[in-house]
Amino acid sequence: DKSAIIFSPNVCSSDRLSLIQILRLPDVVSHDTYLGIPTVVGRNTKTTFAQIKEQVWKHTYGWRGSLFSMGGRKVLIKSVLQAIPSYVMSIFKLPVSFCEDL
Repeated sequence: DKSAIIFSPNVCSSDRLSLIQILRLPDVVSHDTYLGIPTVVGRNTKTTFAQIKEQVWKHTYGWRGSLFSMGGRKVLIKSVLQAIPSYVMSIFKLPVSFCEDL
């Protein structure tokens, strides 16, 4: 299914059932990610955004041994990989420690 609905724990069950019937959408507890970013962020943001950091490191690891010069790799990293964290930063306020690690 492309669409689903997530309810807050504060929504009473009768309201949930009414909305599910009207909208004809399945009720899900939570999605892990949507468009590559977590849908729910708790208090422990370091573990939440660890997947994004791993994604950036995975992309750069393959380029370390490639035929690019050091300058070429820096330009590539700055131009291509900035898109991943900037998309996330446009939605969430990231911890300072996370930004320093990147």
